[in-house]
Amino acid sequence: MRKIVLLSVFVFLFQLFVLAQGSGKNSPIIYTFGYNDIPDGCNLPLIGFVNTAHGDQKSVHIGFINTNTGSLTGAQIGFVNTVNDAMNGIQVAFINSIGDNAQGFQVGFVNAIGNRMQGGQIGFINAVRKMEGFQVGFFNATENLKGFQVGFINGTMRTMCAQIGFTNSTKILSGIQIGFINTVETVAHGVPVGFLSFVHHGGFQAFELSFNEMYPYNASCKIGMDRFYTFPMVSYNPKLVDPFAIGFGAGSNLPMNEEVYFNPELSSQTILSSDFQQISSITLNFGHAFTENLDFLAGPSVVWNRTTTNEPLFSIHDWNIDSNNRIHAGFRLALRYRL
Repeated sequence: MRKIVLLSVFVFLFQLFVLAQGSGKNSPIIYTFGYNDIPDGCNLPLIGFVNTAHGDQKSVHIGFINTNTGSLTGAQIGFVNTVNDAMNGIQVAFINSIGDNAQGFQVGFVNAIGNRMQGGQIGFINAVRKMEGFQVGFFNATENLKGFQVGFINGTMRTMCAQIGFTNSTKILSGIQIGFINTVETVAHGVPVGFLSFVHHGGFQAFELSFNEMYPYNASCKIGMDRFYTFPMVSYNPKLVDPFAIGFGAGSNLPMNEEVYFNPELSSQTILSSDFQQISSITLNFGHAFTENLDFLAGPSVVWNRTTTNEPLFSIHDWNIDSNNRIHAGFRLALRYRL
């Protein structure tokens, strides 16, 4: 019985192949479910191990390797999908590639489009010349982005909307970057937000030495833009048993006139000791530019000290919230050198 069924299937497929010869516009149709080949405009759905469609098609191709030599409206689902011209639809595979414009979505490990994409790419590696939509993956690359990228590494020549990732890079930013490291050549509109943001033209980079009632020696490196920057910092107080503290902060330079600006900052520091000691502060600085590169700053601060011990860390009048949390007012002086 089993042999009869297999023989019947073989005969059916053989007859289908023979009957299909010469039925296409310019070339025969081969439809064997193992290897399928259809001419331009045939528009048959293809299900097989290897599917090849010539010219322009409106169809669905499901197989291990799917190739369309012209344009495709529909879908390709397989291990390797290729459309040589434009596509309107969806590709799902380990490797997806489209030679020209695309409207729709690509989902795979590697997604590549030769020209413009209106839609989205989701994969480990996404690459397109012009994106109007989104890219979500480990590595995202496009020449012109009008939408957003979410990934570990994001790279564009021009960004209009958002990049969200560990490392973001763009030549011209018109939107926002959110990441650990942001690199921008020029900011047209918007702001980079991250641990470190490098803006080559119109950015803010400065080295600062400061004094406050807790630590007489503080050094920080400030980087980003005047409207928003971040800074790592290190502090030293030789009178303490644990004299060093490290921290991180963010701030903004808001101009009041050509020489004076308002400089609010928020920072948090951890004391390098066996006991947990955390210092968080809000400082309201006012800065004065003495020269093009050198500024003097001063302002009041409010400090919150969290500790696991019941003894106060600093000999400063404070307000006890409880045995482990204290708040006190302070003051800060600083010299800032703009790089």
